[in-house]
Amino acid sequence: MNLITCVLWFIIIVELSACTTHALTTKEVPLYIRQSWIKVSEPYRTACICESGVNPTAAFKSIMNTEVPNNPCLKCYYKCLYVKMNLMEQTTGALIEKEFVRQVEGCTSEVFKKCNEKTKNEVDLLKLTVCLSFLFVANAKLFLCNIDPLTTKEVLLYIRQSWVKLSDPIRTAFISESGVNPTMAFKSMMNTEISNNPSLKCYYKCIGVKLNLMEATTGIFIENEFLRQVEGVTPKVFKKCNDKTKDIVDLRNKCFEMTLCIVHSVLVPKSHAPMKQD
Repeated sequence: MNLITCVLWFIIIVELSACTTHALTTKEVPLYIRQSWIKVSEPYRTACICESGVNPTAAFKSIMNTEVPNNPCLKCYYKCLYVKMNLMEQTTGALIEKEFVRQVEGCTSEVFKKCNEKTKNEVDLLKLTVCLSFLFVANAKLFLCNIDPLTTKEVLLYIRQSWVKLSDPIRTAFISESGVNPTMAFKSMMNTEISNNPSLKCYYKCIGVKLNLMEATTGIFIENEFLRQVEGVTPKVFKKCNDKTKDIVDLRNKCFEMTLCIVHSVLVPKSHAPMKQD
């Protein structure tokens, strides 16, 4: 796959993933994701700028503003980042899924698989890294498009308040055990701002185990406890989300994906959000 083909893949993905109600041109990669990309690459930025000869502003904008031009120095810059961050085997060019999922905010196993499939036959590592960057940006926008973004939908306030109240008695212990930022933990429930953060995943695992929502040893979710404790979860929602997560081995990722699934299963349009019926 040459770079032109790669760019075409990017355009095709964007065009085919346009929402029925919102053009993808109005979408953007969320700020917290772009800021995370900046932060994770920060320790290697100076060295990779020197090694590649890329314009520092172009390097910054390619990540912060998702402006990824066809620039030879930028290709070298991305290759340098990928190697230094252990995202790619330097000699074989093989991309390392667990490192992408661990380090790159917004990169799920599904996104990695899609992007890896599109680039696996690229032998030029410089082209591959830029190609992959295009695809990650496209798929981040595609993800926002397909899930009905939270700017137009929301989880009802009484449900979010119930989630906060449920975890409130032992939240301090969860935060201490997981090392998550307390504000991030609170906002993930109250504002449904859920980022792909390792500490947040540990936090949700703590909640799952301590509230008896999940068997600590087997990772099996307990339906009657979800229905009893978690506002908004119905048998239908539980089945859907349990089926989606049942094959995930890592319990932190499993609880995280279960949470995401529940959140998106109970979203309603903001303009049609009903009041709780007493």
